[in-house]
Amino acid sequence: MISFIPQPIILQAGPIRVYWYGLLNFLAFWQAYFISLKRAKKYNLSKDDIYDFSFWLILGGLIGARLYHVFPN
Repeated sequence: MISFIPQPIILQAGPIRVYWYGLLNFLAFWQAYFISLKRAKKYNLSKDDIYDFSFWLILGGLIGARLYHVFPN
């Protein structure tokens, strides 16, 4: 049988660790950001609106993830 168990850490440099889920979340946010910029023209939105909205979405996502982690415990 195959007994491959992937490690959660991609890179570790001293106290700094990069996890797979962090990298994939970053790539998902980045891709959504560029798709939003591309589609903004269709809905007559300015790039500044997309910048502002993406900032608040990322901030809300981080706060929500932290609250989800804290409250069940």
